[in-house]
Amino acid sequence: MEKTTLLRQRFDGVSLVDGFAKAQALVLRPLEQYVPEHTNHPETEQERFREACSSLQDELNQILNTKIADEQKALLQTTLMLLMDRGWNRQIVQIINQGVTAETAVHQATEQIVDRIGQIEDVYLRERLNDFKDLAMRVLHTLERLNKSGTKLQKLPNKVILVAKSLGPAELLDYDLSKIKGIVLAEGSQTMHVTIVARAYGIPLLGGIDDVCQHIKSGDLLILDCQNGRLYQNPSDDVIDEVNHLQERDRKRTQLENKNKETPSLTLDGEKIELGVNLGLADDLLLANAPNFDKVGLYRTELPFMLAKALPTCAEQVKTYQKVLAHAKGKPVIFRTLDIGSDKVLPYVHHQVEENPAMGWRSTRMTLDRRSLLRTQLRALIRAVDGRPLWVMFPMIAEVGEFLASKKTLELELKNAEKRGETLPSEVHVGSMLEIPSLIFGLKSFIHLFDFISVGTNDLMQFMFAADRSNLNASARYDTLNVSFLKALNYIQQVCRTAHVPCSVCGEMAGRPIEALALIGLGYTSLSMNPRSLLRVKTALRGIDKVEFQNYLERLLKTEHLSVRTQLQSYLRDHGVLF
Repeated sequence: MEKTTLLRQRFDGVSLVDGFAKAQALVLRPLEQYVPEHTNHPETEQERFREACSSLQDELNQILNTKIADEQKALLQTTLMLLMDRGWNRQIVQIINQGVTAETAVHQATEQIVDRIGQIEDVYLRERLNDFKDLAMRVLHTLERLNKSGTKLQKLPNKVILVAKSLGPAELLDYDLSKIKGIVLAEGSQTMHVTIVARAYGIPLLGGIDDVCQHIKSGDLLILDCQNGRLYQNPSDDVIDEVNHLQERDRKRTQLENKNKETPSLTLDGEKIELGVNLGLADDLLLANAPNFDKVGLYRTELPFMLAKALPTCAEQVKTYQKVLAHAKGKPVIFRTLDIGSDKVLPYVHHQVEENPAMGWRSTRMTLDRRSLLRTQLRALIRAVDGRPLWVMFPMIAEVGEFLASKKTLELELKNAEKRGETLPSEVHVGSMLEIPSLIFGLKSFIHLFDFISVGTNDLMQFMFAADRSNLNASARYDTLNVSFLKALNYIQQVCRTAHVPCSVCGEMAGRPIEALALIGLGYTSLSMNPRSLLRVKTALRGIDKVEFQNYLERLLKTEHLSVRTQLQSYLRDHGVLF
């Protein structure tokens, strides 16, 4: 007999990464939710703690023995080192002997470390708190998985759907990603970095489900339908059949997309659309599995910085960039300089609390103020290309002076490299992200200063509508196919085309078929996206006549519609285009 309807229900959320998943839940409770529990059997709790540590140690070693990215390996090695620390283990055993459970002891030991280190002024040491918190959560999750408070989770399969309030990219990478079938978050947005990581690995992700950790229990059977933004808890047979039908339809579409893997990205009327990929994490794995692409339109250099435990040296950066260039096999790689700050915090760089970090001290503002960061990175890029063409792109440019100052720094590093007798790039292309509206209005006057422009629709959308992209209540109110936004994108494209300056789009908008086709309809001929989105976009664009579609969109933009999404969906269905 069911206890309550909560055991079998449907939740509606926001699809952040498309796909379907069926697996048992693994609920990741925040550390602060673990309440004190007492025991009369401390010996049993000590054994549970030792068993959990041993299980976690074996799991980490198994992952380390597989082929994983260097950044992920560094994170796992740090966790393993802390796990084996005798002082930490001894402290937890002592707390258990006071008559509490293993979970409570781990929680209290972590609180003591947080209280002690939190008083230290040294920024680097204080940031190590995150390492201890991550370790504590891993041990707690292992205890829960093995058999917490009699709940029979020891048979929990390797394939799970993670359920959490929130999740950082580093925390996600602590797991063996081959075992993660899906992710459900109470928070989340299209442009949070955990979303970007999940999309890179093809893990379906659903966000925006309030109090999801209170409704779902570890071991519950879950079905994720990220095509329709739904989560089913302990679904009925009818629901399972319905989702299986949707999944089969999606599988057929994937088969069609795979047929286009080696075909050119041409519209029906023969217009070539350049399709690039966005990278920044586990580049070797992504590039090895990526479909045929024209370039790396965006390499996010900050992600390796975010996953490192200390500021990468120039030599370490050179190695990273050389790896990307090698896998690109001679295709252009556009390196975006450090875009840190806001939601991208480096643990070893002092982070000041800001009321509105998205509009605060971040990105190019930070690297111009901390010029040594920028100079070291540019020096590494010059060495990494080793005589090949160098493509550098500066992010978050609000006014042309910031671009000129950044470009001057690159020119200085090129001169220094020449003095040292180093091999210089055969060509140097310097461009800018366009993601702040202020840059649009003066674009005609200084477009000649740029070698190329890349539109970052994530931030541009955020700033145009004053809608925090990480806030689902705000960001979900505004459609990327809003007519005002499309008109702004159209203006940018026209200015660049008139000045013969290449202009592409590298924001998340470029990787969604309907939006990608709208961009093509606006005149863009170069898009860059997550590798997993490329085949879907290519399949869609091969189904349209560009001139006909362009004329249709032009007429739509003259109407009184707030958004053209419904009209474009109808047009594509009528023309048999998959999206």
